Amino acid sequence: IDYGFSFPQGLERAVIKRQCEFFAGRYLAKLLLSELGFPAIYLPTQNRLPEWPHGILGSITHTRGFVAVIATRDENFSGVGVDWEKMMSEKTWSSIASRIVTDKEATLCPKGFSKSHWGTIIFSLKESIYKAFYPTVRTYFGFETVVILEVDIVSGCIVFEVIKDIGDSNLKGFVGKGFFCNYEDTVLTYVAW
Repeated sequence: IDYGFSFPQGLERAVIKRQCEFFAGRYLAKLLLSELGFPAIYLPTQNRLPEWPHGILGSITHTRGFVAVIATRDENFSGVGVDWEKMMSEKTWSSIASRIVTDKEATLCPKGFSKSHWGTIIFSLKESIYKAFYPTVRTYFGFETVVILEVDIVSGCIVFEVIKDIGDSNLKGFVGKGFFCNYEDTVLTYVAW
C-alpha cells in the first residue's frame, strides 16, 4: 500500500514501534488536512519538524501507542502545539522537577493530584507551548521561560505567562491559555495562541 510518504532519513532504521508512531501521526495529519480542504499531501520533515502547507499551523504528538494531531488555518492563531505524555513516576519526577517547575508552580498543585501527576501536566504543557511558539520564534527556549499562573481542574485550563524574551519575538509578558486532560495513565495538553 502506498500511503503517499516515506520515512525521513534515519527513521527507516528505527524500531517498528517508532516507525508506527511516525506513520500514524503523518496519516492522521493527512486526514486532518483533507478536512481543511487540502489535497492529501505528505508532510515533509525539516529538522525533525513537520513542514505544514502554507496557511496551516499544526502539531503532532505520540507516546506509547497514542497519537494526536491538531491543525488550523493560520488566520485563526499564531501557533498551535500538542503534547501527550505518560504519567511520570514519583522517582522520575523528583529527579527532574527542579529543572521544570518553580516553587510557585509547585504550590499550584491541585488538591488530590500527586506531585508527579501535576509535574507531568506542567512538563507536557510547557512542551506544547514550545511546539506552538517555535515555528514563530525559530530559537530554542527552556522550561524557565514560561511560568504557570493558575489552573482550573474543572475546565482543564491553565493560564501561563512568558517571562523571558525568546529571541527577537517580543513575547515577554505574553499571557496565554493551555488545556490538559487525563486519559488512563497519560496526560494530553494543547496550546493555541
